[in-house]
Amino acid sequence: MPLCIIFQRKLTGRRLVPPSGSYKLWTIFLPNATLIVYFTISYSIRRQRIFTANLNRNQNKKQVRTKLIVTSDRC
Repeated sequence: MPLCIIFQRKLTGRRLVPPSGSYKLWTIFLPNATLIVYFTISYSIRRQRIFTANLNRNQNKKQVRTKLIVTSDRC
């Protein structure tokens, strides 16, 4: 069964399209059937409008900690 990957904004909880970037797993725990992964994501400054992260506009790369929810349901 394919996994549904949902990227959520920290504050608003808005669902996002997964951005391209390298993901580093931070913490994994399994409540019920939902896998919640805290990870750091590196993404270009062009994608900063997607996130509510505080970015320094002078930086090209930024490490942002956000929440990745993976469920067994189809998207």
